[in-house]
Amino acid sequence: MKTEILYISGLGDHYDWIRQFTLRFWKLYGVNARLISSSWSNNESYEEKFERITDAIDAIDTRTTKIVLIGESGGGSLAINVFASRKEKIHKTITICGKNNGPELVAPHYYKRNPTFKISMYNLKESVAALSKSERQRVVSIYPLYDGVVPIRETLIPNCKQVQLPSIGHLGTIFFALTFGAYFIVKLAKK
Repeated sequence: MKTEILYISGLGDHYDWIRQFTLRFWKLYGVNARLISSSWSNNESYEEKFERITDAIDAIDTRTTKIVLIGESGGGSLAINVFASRKEKIHKTITICGKNNGPELVAPHYYKRNPTFKISMYNLKESVAALSKSERQRVVSIYPLYDGVVPIRETLIPNCKQVQLPSIGHLGTIFFALTFGAYFIVKLAKK
């Protein structure tokens, strides 16, 4: 069975070219990985962002392909929200330094610049509540030894699987996961 990875970006739309470039090399590990930009800072509604991902999921034949969502940083919230709505079609959801809980702990300037991120964060509680214990085991939270942007406790949801990378820092860990750690991430996605 093939594996299709839908990579949901975090804040920082200007980094999409780096995400796009590095994901091309994931083909070397036997997966098709494509970026679905969250475009957090544009005027698109939360529903439009959500629908762009669910449309991509619905277009994939799950009889022949395993779908894996990867949500990076702020994209972790969106990945989990989508997973809760399409859990029968999604094999696994992985977050990398994902902001997966604690919407009240986000600095107001992030919400001001990225208003749909606030909606995504506040939808998380309901999405997580909709997941059974076994469904939460299909969520993998990947985090570094230390992250000053998204503290480790904010990347975890109850009963999710946890994987710590031997890295320090937020952007450095994301870059590591996209490049040198890609083989490990893909192997985890295929399991």
